[in-house]
Amino acid sequence: FISWNGCIVLVYDGFPPPLVQAKMRITNNNDVMLRLKEENFGSKWPKTTLGAVNDGADELSLEQFTRLRDICNRYSKQIINNIST
Repeated sequence: FISWNGCIVLVYDGFPPPLVQAKMRITNNNDVMLRLKEENFGSKWPKTTLGAVNDGADELSLEQFTRLRDICNRYSKQIINNIST
């Protein structure tokens, strides 16, 4: 999957229940000293970053994005096929 700013990520299907509980406790914490900044959209779903773009790099062109997306889709299918066999 290609996420924000062209980062390549491996996406998982849901958080494990203990992690969901920990995230809820942190979000609902009333202690001012332990309160965290509101969670960004991208951190609300489980993933591992596989590659990122250097700070200050030019944005991906539509052609580059399309090519990168196609490569990711091809490898995603291979991963799924390997898991299924």
